[in-house]
Amino acid sequence: VWMETGFPFGESAIVDDLTDSSRIATLWHPTRDKAVFAKRGKLYTLEAADKPSASEIDLGGDNYVSGAITLSRDANSIVVPVRAADSKSEKSDIEKVLLVPLDGGEVKILAIPTGVKLKRVIKADARTAWQPKESDVIFVGTKAGEQVYVRMATDTSQASVVPVNGC
Repeated sequence: VWMETGFPFGESAIVDDLTDSSRIATLWHPTRDKAVFAKRGKLYTLEAADKPSASEIDLGGDNYVSGAITLSRDANSIVVPVRAADSKSEKSDIEKVLLVPLDGGEVKILAIPTGVKLKRVIKADARTAWQPKESDVIFVGTKAGEQVYVRMATDTSQASVVPVNGC
């Protein structure tokens, strides 16, 4: 019921979206009363604290944002794969990867290596990215038609590519 009052944007639309999981992916924060979801090129957070609040982060236009938004291992950021506006499929290539801090800090664009097509983030569980190091996010992709793992550093914007069959 906290979602029905006090939010600065589209209150009823947000409540409808949060209750219809077939239309968007909603992440519930593991330690805070906070929900996060992406829709129409924006990331929304809804806080259910003593004084409810909401925020809207523009992700750079009307690009389609994948339903596969993922929490970082420390649960302080969201990993957002962005796909082309004309491609509504989870199977289309990821055009850019954003790291969005939940504290309102600056959104980072992670570097995708030249010639690599990213397909999906590897997850540790249903809502958390698998990060062997806290500063890395691992994706599955392809390069020259071969399946690869891509380790993208969130602190340096560097990436490394390892063929799946070369592990």
